[in-house]
Amino acid sequence: MNATATDLVFLLDRSGSVGHAGFETELTFVDSFVSHFDVMANATRVAIVSFSDTAVVHADFLKEPGNKCQLSRLKQRAANVADYHGTNTGAGLQEVRKIFQNSREHAAKVLLLVTDGLPTVGPDPVTEANHLKDAGVEIFVFAIGTSIMRRALADIASSPDHLPYRGQEDDPGCCKRNAVCGCDLATGASACLCGPGFYGDGLHGQCTPCKPNTYKETYFDERCQACPANSEMRNEGSRSLKDCKCKTGYVGDPASGKPCVPLSCPPLQAPEHGYLEEKCDTSYMGECLLGCHEGYRLQSGEDDADIRTCQGDGTWSGNTTVCLVKTCDTSPAPKNGGYTGCKAPWELNDTCLIHCEKGFNLNGRRSRTCKDGGWSGDDVVCEHVEKPRITCPEDIRIRTDAGTNSVSLSWPAPTYSDNDKSRSLFLTPPYHPGARSFPIGTYGVDYTVTDGAGLSDSCRFTITVLDEEKPQVRRCPYDRDFNATDDEARVYWELPLFADNSVISLSRNR
Repeated sequence: MNATATDLVFLLDRSGSVGHAGFETELTFVDSFVSHFDVMANATRVAIVSFSDTAVVHADFLKEPGNKCQLSRLKQRAANVADYHGTNTGAGLQEVRKIFQNSREHAAKVLLLVTDGLPTVGPDPVTEANHLKDAGVEIFVFAIGTSIMRRALADIASSPDHLPYRGQEDDPGCCKRNAVCGCDLATGASACLCGPGFYGDGLHGQCTPCKPNTYKETYFDERCQACPANSEMRNEGSRSLKDCKCKTGYVGDPASGKPCVPLSCPPLQAPEHGYLEEKCDTSYMGECLLGCHEGYRLQSGEDDADIRTCQGDGTWSGNTTVCLVKTCDTSPAPKNGGYTGCKAPWELNDTCLIHCEKGFNLNGRRSRTCKDGGWSGDDVVCEHVEKPRITCPEDIRIRTDAGTNSVSLSWPAPTYSDNDKSRSLFLTPPYHPGARSFPIGTYGVDYTVTDGAGLSDSCRFTITVLDEEKPQVRRCPYDRDFNATDDEARVYWELPLFADNSVISLSRNR
């Protein structure tokens, strides 16, 4: 609808079923509608027609242009009409057709029909409406009342979209979703009332959720109420005083009328063998210090004092303060040593005598006393002074392998130990379990073991390889007879051949 060039005609039902009060409401609708337009000769021109048994023209600015002030006076006169009988919708449409004969050539032609039902007298309104449509008039029908035949009214409207009614899917109504339409019992005036949890005038976009820390329980209150003192509610749109809860550090119940007052924690008692500082604040977030007397320590592990804070639920932070007698937590015995004259747990002023295990010498004081913070004196050390022990295998006597001048043999590893079990021992040379070849003769094998302190021990065993295999005659000359003619004769024979597993020398007897 072009508000700058519109010819707008209102056709209002003034029948007996509408009545005087209903007709005044229709005139109020006209007021509300034209408030969105500029009523003047070169903008929007307005006409008002009403119908009962007959039709009456109350204003015709299409014929003689006027303004809103003139329109207001003419509406006031229309409200004084006393004819409220039948429903002659057709007669009203005929008067409208006459008015549109003075319509501007390029202006939008719009008819707004407000009626509560079917016509009871007069010409057929559908036929009259079709004449207007043929003339380029756009017809909107507003149905009022409870007995509406929407199908009949739809034939009058230019299209189904031109028949708005209360309750259709796209009709938002005049009140916001979170509001209802209410009536003032004193004045009878209607108004939109925002529901619980919302405030505003109830029209579209005017119901706002109550802000945090406020609430609204009814439709009738215009404003949201603040939560009582020292209480709060963090969410929007609260509908009840029950949502207001005491702030942290306060106790009470606003919903039952109990005010929120500052909370306090129960008084603390000094621990056994300890004390409670005089300045002890039992109010919310207040602090109290608890400590132990000399010779005692806090079970919590704190060095000086336990700090307890009064919390929002009325309880103290932390655990109950306990004072324990001070002790030395670690044993006074050095590594590879021990102690006598005392027993765990070691309390203050307990004295222990320190000693070292066999093979270790004590380096430091022989007695230590449990003091506040640990043992007296410097740490003592048991120094390793006993050398390790090593044992070699027994001496080996063995004959050569058959037919050779040597033997292949192996021997068990030497055994060794040390009284200091915490350090590794080193064997020189390293032991090899594999067999070795030894010629005929006697040999010494030495091993040395050294501990982590540099102390060492050595051992030796001998290996004797014996030649117990006798030589063998491989060749001997045969017996021979010789004849001598002289006193002597030269005799020759082949030398014998001998063999032995070892190197040998031959001797001859002639």
